[in-house]
Amino acid sequence: PKGSVVLVCSTVSPTFAQQTSDKLAALGLLMLDTPISGGTARAAEGKLSIMIAGPDAVMARAQPVLDAMAANVYRMGSEPGLGSTMKLVNQILAGSQIALAAEAMAFGVRAGLDPQQIYEVICNSAGSSFMFQNRVPHMLDNDYTPHSAVEIWVKDLDIVLETGKELR
Repeated sequence: PKGSVVLVCSTVSPTFAQQTSDKLAALGLLMLDTPISGGTARAAEGKLSIMIAGPDAVMARAQPVLDAMAANVYRMGSEPGLGSTMKLVNQILAGSQIALAAEAMAFGVRAGLDPQQIYEVICNSAGSSFMFQNRVPHMLDNDYTPHSAVEIWVKDLDIVLETGKELR
């Protein structure tokens, strides 16, 4: 119904978020730019991180839903697209950290280090990251069960590239 609040939780470009907000407004709907981070495990626990952008009054209306979904809600501003911009910053780091974690593990193992010891040392050193601590245990267990799709990273990093070109 008119006046309803739509939460756009997908990873989309800031331009797409703004255009979607404009289209929904023309239909009498309110939109919050609310990309999420945390994966399926944190989603199931209601412990996502949400990067939200939109008018304060609309955020206040959505607060009970956001509280049920998220452990962390970060207000990025009133303009749709700012939440999506923050998500792109996150995706740059998350994508590169996964790739670097794999490269670092391969480097250390190839040089003769014990993989479990590499993991323990890095988790307690400056080189650690959430992605290292989250993904390397799967490597150590030879568990290659997909927890996300490569296609999503290709899509997300393509959005980063296109947005970077727009920003010059």
